[in-house]
Amino acid sequence: MYRFDASKGYYIYPDSEGQVPLVLNLNKGSTYENNVSARDDVNIIKRGFKIPNKAADYDDFKMQIHESKLVLQNFITSQI
Repeated sequence: MYRFDASKGYYIYPDSEGQVPLVLNLNKGSTYENNVSARDDVNIIKRGFKIPNKAADYDDFKMQIHESKLVLQNFITSQI
């Protein structure tokens, strides 16, 4: 039995550069038996959440962080 029953997960981390999302697949097999291969049915999408670092004031920071939130929401809804 699996602890979590999901085929897709997200790893969201703070990012200042706006990196491209990275898809990481779960492996099956054992390195001990040298039969490791990637599974294509279970993966994690590693996605950065852009944190603004050049804002003129707090209101500007709030506006930029809101835009970052919308970008992340649009990305996640497009993956569903």
